[in-house]
Amino acid sequence: MRLSICIPTYNRSDQLRGTLDSFLSQTQDGVEIVISDNASVDDTEQMVETYRSRFPSIVYHRWPENMGADRNFLKVIELARGDYCWLFGSDDSVSQGAVGKALAMLGDKSDVYLFNRLECNLQMKPLGRRLPLALNEPRVFRFSTPSILEEYLDLTRNLSGAFGYLSSIVLRRAAWNATSYDEQFTGSAYSYTSILLTMLRDGGTLHYDPGLVVNTRIGEDSFSAHGTASRILIDLNGYGAIRDRIFAGMPRVQLRINTLLQREYPWWVLARRRLMIDRKDWEQIRTSLRQIGYSRVKLLLAELLFRFRGILMLALWSKRQLTRWRIRSGAA
Repeated sequence: MRLSICIPTYNRSDQLRGTLDSFLSQTQDGVEIVISDNASVDDTEQMVETYRSRFPSIVYHRWPENMGADRNFLKVIELARGDYCWLFGSDDSVSQGAVGKALAMLGDKSDVYLFNRLECNLQMKPLGRRLPLALNEPRVFRFSTPSILEEYLDLTRNLSGAFGYLSSIVLRRAAWNATSYDEQFTGSAYSYTSILLTMLRDGGTLHYDPGLVVNTRIGEDSFSAHGTASRILIDLNGYGAIRDRIFAGMPRVQLRINTLLQREYPWWVLARRRLMIDRKDWEQIRTSLRQIGYSRVKLLLAELLFRFRGILMLALWSKRQLTRWRIRSGAA
């Protein structure tokens, strides 16, 4: 088996249909689809069975109870038989020709492959591309030279470049299996990320190609279920643990991970999200941001813009209320 499409899922029956359709329209010999279902309570199991009756290359596993996202990520790769595993989100899709292009890339036997992504709304209408690296051309990174990891992180635009996003990653299963997993990352949402970054730390190779594009649905992040503050802290705490445990004794790399987190959360993004965060949670986020070297000035700007936006929203609400009152008064 050459390639396994590895899809962890939970309660995403409708979206998973679109994911499967996008792959099954371009299936070929040597490709399997592996689904690990984290005890969904919707009709995922029944839906997958209808696909399996037509496409026997689909492997389906269902946990008897929800084991958490991290164990599901690890399980879907454990079930795979392919030389390479394409770790893929159950609400995303690929464009025509993507499977063939991915298979052609595997000839150089890199340990990790990283692709571009096209961000889409909930209806999968394109919004724009988001490159993970500040590179518009393909490149192979060989991390046997320590300074290459520092260069790579300098080029990383956002967390997807550091494997914070599932669907744009293909990994070599033999290299994955040869890499030790630290159980401390179970529960962090970044179990798979910790393994991939360990592979690079230990001298692996990465093939980056911005020409292969994955369609990603924005606005349905399952890790946002507990609110905006919780989602931000997942990133800050998860990558903080990666920095401290995987890259201990590598201060130049640790500094770049801090910089990457700052890049992921610029002050204007924080100002917008501050509207959905209460003061207690904001204080926790601000403390975490200061620990990664976030500028006090930028935090102040975020807070000031938040306050300005609050006044603006209040003014707009008051105007709407006044208009409604005038309409009601005129009708009376």
